[in-house]
Amino acid sequence: ALSLYNNATSSSSSTQLLKDPNAVRSATQQFFMGQGNYGSASLNQTLITASKIPATMTVSGTTINTSVGGTLTVTGNGTNFTMAVTNLPADVCSTLLSNSSVGWSQVRVGTSPALTTF
Repeated sequence: ALSLYNNATSSSSSTQLLKDPNAVRSATQQFFMGQGNYGSASLNQTLITASKIPATMTVSGTTINTSVGGTLTVTGNGTNFTMAVTNLPADVCSTLLSNSSVGWSQVRVGTSPALTTF
């Protein structure tokens, strides 16, 4: 029974972690639409102040926490922005990677080279 519970919990976390970055990405694009530039600093405080963080994520100061105990950081990069998610369990990471082909220009795991072809 414990194994089934752990699998269900992991699957639920994977699903939520797939939804949350997509929601933050869309909110960031919408919020900065028409400005032409995201700057070069962390966008966390701006997104938090504008209430653009999903209710399924928690906030502590300027830190955005994921449903699996990691953090999400959004940083401006000129006409683009980056999103970094930390402390992903391997099963959640693999689910996130296998579902990242839509809307992302590149994905990087740790210090590995970025994947740009999906």
